Amino acid sequence: MIGSGIFVSPGNLLGNAGSPGLCLVLWGVCGVYSLLGAISYCEIGTLIPKSGGEYIYFLEAFGQTHKFFGPILAFIFAWTVVFLLKPSSLAILSLSFAKYLTSPILTAVNFCPDDTYLYYVINRLVATLCIGLITFVNCYSVTAATRVQNIFTVAKLTAIAIVIGGGLYYLGLGYTENLEIGFEGSASSFGRIVTAFYGGLWAYDGWNNLNFITEELQNPYRNLPLAIIIALPLTTVCYVLINVSYLTVLTPQEIISSNAVAVDWGNAVLGPASFLIPLGVVMSVFGTANGSMFTAGRISHVAGREGHAPDFLSYIHIERLTPVAPILLNSLLGILMIIPGDIGTLIDFFGFTASIFYCAAMVALIVMRFTKKNEHRPIKVPIIIPIIVMIVSAILVVVPIAAAPQIQYFYALLFIFAGLIFYVPFVYYKKTVPGMSRFVQRRCSRYWKYNRLSAGSPGLCLVLWGVCGVYSLLGAIAYCEIGTLIPKSGGEYIYFLEAFGPTHKFFGPMLAFIYAWVSVFLLSPSSVAILALSFAEYVSSPILTAINFCPDSYLYYVINRLIASLCIGLIAFVNCYSVTAATRVQNIFTVAKLAAIAIVIGGGLYYLCLGYTENLEIGFEGSATSFGQIATAFYGGLWAYSGWNNLNYITEEIKNPYRNLPFAIIIALPLTTILYVLINVSYFTVLTPQEIINSDAVAVDWGIEVLGPASFLIPLGVVMSIFGATNGTVFTSGRISHVAGREGHAPDFLSYIHIEKKTPVPPILLTSLLAIIMIIPGDIASLIDFFGFTISMFYCAAMVALIVMRFTKKDEHRPIKVPIIIPIIVMVVSAVLVVAPIAAAPQIQYFYALLFILAGLIFYVPFVYYKKTVPGIGPFTISLQKLLKVVPTTSH
Repeated sequence: MIGSGIFVSPGNLLGNAGSPGLCLVLWGVCGVYSLLGAISYCEIGTLIPKSGGEYIYFLEAFGQTHKFFGPILAFIFAWTVVFLLKPSSLAILSLSFAKYLTSPILTAVNFCPDDTYLYYVINRLVATLCIGLITFVNCYSVTAATRVQNIFTVAKLTAIAIVIGGGLYYLGLGYTENLEIGFEGSASSFGRIVTAFYGGLWAYDGWNNLNFITEELQNPYRNLPLAIIIALPLTTVCYVLINVSYLTVLTPQEIISSNAVAVDWGNAVLGPASFLIPLGVVMSVFGTANGSMFTAGRISHVAGREGHAPDFLSYIHIERLTPVAPILLNSLLGILMIIPGDIGTLIDFFGFTASIFYCAAMVALIVMRFTKKNEHRPIKVPIIIPIIVMIVSAILVVVPIAAAPQIQYFYALLFIFAGLIFYVPFVYYKKTVPGMSRFVQRRCSRYWKYNRLSAGSPGLCLVLWGVCGVYSLLGAIAYCEIGTLIPKSGGEYIYFLEAFGPTHKFFGPMLAFIYAWVSVFLLSPSSVAILALSFAEYVSSPILTAINFCPDSYLYYVINRLIASLCIGLIAFVNCYSVTAATRVQNIFTVAKLAAIAIVIGGGLYYLCLGYTENLEIGFEGSATSFGQIATAFYGGLWAYSGWNNLNYITEEIKNPYRNLPFAIIIALPLTTILYVLINVSYFTVLTPQEIINSDAVAVDWGIEVLGPASFLIPLGVVMSIFGATNGTVFTSGRISHVAGREGHAPDFLSYIHIEKKTPVPPILLTSLLAIIMIIPGDIASLIDFFGFTISMFYCAAMVALIVMRFTKKDEHRPIKVPIIIPIIVMVVSAVLVVAPIAAAPQIQYFYALLFILAGLIFYVPFVYYKKTVPGIGPFTISLQKLLKVVPTTSH
């Protein structure tokens, strides 16, 4: 129970309390409240000796009262714990870890960033790294996670002993000035006092943890109350003494304004040995976060057993016996919460939500005094105790809303009630999500393999690379006409708006909105995810080979996802920090890309001249005959050529677009097609088709065969190439957001830029976050199919728009006019690429892509057509502006 709270909450609690006296009183009252709650949980925990905590208590108390309403509270609790409380707890801990790790290091190197934004970014990156490391440990081994917990608990107790001992020493020397302030300046607002209480609740959080593992306790009727009677009073005394220690050395204002209270205390008291405090706190917080992650699967397991959660959330790894699914989900949601949130806000969010369920648990205990009055109660507490806890918990929920309403309280309530959307179809009516069982079987499989050579033969493979190049060239030529007819930035979005927008008030702008919706939330993130996973493969493969370490497929999967997340985080940081830095990265890494291509083609031509043509001589033997398989292979080519329409996104910024746009296309596309075909020929001169299919990093294997000791040049060049390509994708991720926001088709804040750095921070963070989400369940091949299927729909629609404007804008000046047969060919081929895979080889990702596209209509109708606003979007936007220091481009 003693965790990070005592190192995190003091400033927040003291700031809301207003005085040292009231602060110390509140720490004591929080301890008494937690003790009374824990005593009440002793009765309910021994009455119902099952694991699952509040979830199982709500199910037992109310589940039988009504078929529909009875199990609702248990489901809502499981929903909230899995998707809100556990992730917010992890987010608080990881942010605390980052704060206590970065603060002394930055001070030691004499680097004090005046730019709060830079400090914000550094902390978020460190917090993400913390979550990633804890995720790896808990996914890899239960034993490793337990050892981490034991070792870091010692560090936690050591840090607490040092702080208390130092405080008592200074108290003995007469340092009582701050304590003598007493209750002067105490908060008089009940809302502020309750908010201060939340800080204390967070520090004491964990007093009900044993109720989640009641079935695993030896003799719970004795050990459960014994643990509580010893732990709670001792913890309360420790927390009060630690705060007394802080106040003997630091002024109240220093504590409130401090980024890391214990570090400042250590600097003032320990001198050269001050490093012991942040070291101890960092280890303490890391251990607590590890413990939080370690128990993340408890509710998921019990809820899955009762049919209140997807079964796979209770699954464990077949060899490591670790609950991978809930750990990954918890980590992902934790990363989501650290991006916009600060520690104080998250603690309020946590305290408010937890109080609702503490109140409900006391109601359940009182109800069971009547519904289960004849059942044996090994422990029975006076009824006044749960009544007191219930009333205090209710006050902690109601008063902040009434006295000092904050948007996070509204979001917490909205999220809790949103659980009903899932309760009705999936729990009450027992419906299943389409494709869920297939998804589970795929993702819980021990091996993640994909087919790189869907064509089936070298001959058809090379033909498809050439055909993809011709298709891209025809598409780019058609885009030349539409781009010079409508010389505005925004690409397909602005073309759909111009072509169809005026045709109908409701249906006209719909396609443009759907494209913006899909581009921002699907295409850009999936593109970044593919590149990041490729980066991870080309980084890990040669390193693991060099050290002769061959991990099993699951560990390889985890390593790659961590490296991919690190890649995305680093690129997000560069692009958020400086446009100049992002441009320099792009320029430098483009050189590496061209160098790698030159080496591969040169080596291939050399081997070709030596007569290594066995694989090429296979020709078309074994070629795919399924139209769906060929279309899927085509998606791989489309992904490789994607980017041919990028100049259409920045038409307004191109000098003389009527000349330079077609000029760039005529040079780039044929040259790229030749290079791609030659690279594949080079692969086939050295590697067999099966080796190419099975390889996790084709170019690396090629380099090992051809370059010998210099083989490191290939992965190095490829890694730099992919990093540059990912950087370029993130760099342009704000284009659609900006234009869509200008047209009222996206939230305004997605078009904002940093007030000093001039970087589009919100869309960069959004793209990066969604990309991290996509890399966890997805593999490269599935993501490429997903990308190719979705983008083909919009290429087809763009050609329709071009043909339509041949009639609706027939009198407008066209600097470039292509033969009508070209857009018709591109339109037909694109339509085939959408329909053929669904008809011939349907996959669940096609269904999800279509579902996501149509889901955009849910937002289009109220927020675009009827121009309604999301409740709380104004305060949220203002908060985001203050946090990220971003402003509209029109006003700065």
